This record gives sequence, C-alpha cells and structure tokens, in this order.
Amino acid sequence: PIIAEVANEVPDIRDLTDHWCIAWKDRLLSRGLSARSIQFGYLAALRSTCAWAVTNKRIVTNPVDGIAVKVPKAK
Repeated sequence: PIIAEVANEVPDIRDLTDHWCIAWKDRLLSRGLSARSIQFGYLAALRSTCAWAVTNKRIVTNPVDGIAVKVPKAK
C-alpha cells in the first residue's frame, strides 16, 4: 500500500526526485504519523523499491538515499 500511494502521485519511478521524497516525508509528518512509522515503514519501503530499480537499471540513483526522520530513542 505504501508504494501504491507513491505511484498514485508519481506513476513513473523515473520521475521520482529527492525533493518530492522530502515533501512526501513532510506530508506524512503533518498527517500525524509517528517518526518511527515514517522512517522504518514508509521511507524504508520506498528506499528498498528504489534500490531495486537502481540495481535493475530502471533509475540511475536512489532519490531516497540520505532522507531520514529523527526517531527518538526508546526508553
């Protein structure tokens, strides 16, 4: 469902940019999702999909590399 959500906004992975990924992360935060869910769910899923696309020569670089959300340490 995460990748389907992204595909609704950016149907062609070649059009995915780091600027779009940052804006998407900010939109997820503004929806009230936890930093942990965004970092280890949403961004991880998109990063993994883009890593596959790089390996399979669909895109040149992974636009999600380097994008993160600061997750507070669990006590």
